[in-house]
Amino acid sequence: MSGGSDDSTRPGRAGSRKPRTATRVIDEVYERIARTPRVGERLREALALYARSQKWTAALYAQHFGIGADAARRDLGKLVDMNVLACIEGRGRAQGGRDPDLYALTEFGARVLSRCPEPGRCRRIKAPQVAEGEPVLTRSGLHKYKRSRKAAQDAHDLYCTRFGEHYGLLEDPDWVMQQRVYFRVGGETRFLVPDFYYRGDDQLWAIEVEGTVERAAVRKKHYRYRQLAQFLLRQEGRGFDVHLTIVFTSREVRERAMEHHESAYGYSQRFYWLEWVDLDRALATGGDVQELDGICVGLHHQAVVDALQERVRRQQWALDRARERP
Repeated sequence: MSGGSDDSTRPGRAGSRKPRTATRVIDEVYERIARTPRVGERLREALALYARSQKWTAALYAQHFGIGADAARRDLGKLVDMNVLACIEGRGRAQGGRDPDLYALTEFGARVLSRCPEPGRCRRIKAPQVAEGEPVLTRSGLHKYKRSRKAAQDAHDLYCTRFGEHYGLLEDPDWVMQQRVYFRVGGETRFLVPDFYYRGDDQLWAIEVEGTVERAAVRKKHYRYRQLAQFLLRQEGRGFDVHLTIVFTSREVRERAMEHHESAYGYSQRFYWLEWVDLDRALATGGDVQELDGICVGLHHQAVVDALQERVRRQQWALDRARERP
């Protein structure tokens, strides 16, 4: 589930004789927000945030608005009460403590955002499928889901939100978060979904927040970027550049996955530029996305190819020596 969406949980006066259409129910959300003392304007801004990134924690919300953690939880709790958000309780940790609660957009919340009252700012929003079961009323008075449907995806999306919040990409109209980029291969339409991308007149800059160490997933990612780059080069001409920045979620992930990235990048022609940086290093900058140029490590395609060929020669030499032994 992505949060309850039946009429019994939606805003509105009990016992009203006037039929409450879906449009009226959505309008009531904005009316309730406008009437909320002191924080109504901030809640409206929160809805705009969820139009870009559908998963937040109280800590990230507090950081964005420059408020305390308690105030952030109160804001998010109000949106949970309106059924715009669903709260998924953080998982317990083996070493003690819990992960932070996740506040994700519901199906009803997606309909609210898709019909925002501000002309020119509406677009169709799709709610993430994040929770299983039914919410439980906690002692704090907040309904929480106990089980996440895709914990790994939730973690990835929160890494993206942290990165986007730090660099201001969530509010920058030139940057797009987790939306499809279409291209054609042999008459067939395909797509990939970068975590962030910027499309300029002479370049496409994609940023992937990388937490996977699976070889197949890494190879598929680079295969799709190679196809996209080939398509754009044919369409825009040789003066068009495609840049891919990999942001590893941790040093451990980088050390385990780098060989897969080098292999996938090296065993193909160079149609795009590749660079990487660790997330903690990226979050230590001042917050200007152009600063990534100074901290990212670029991979020179020919150097990667040479290293891969040398690795193959060494492996072949070791295999030949093993065969020569009696």
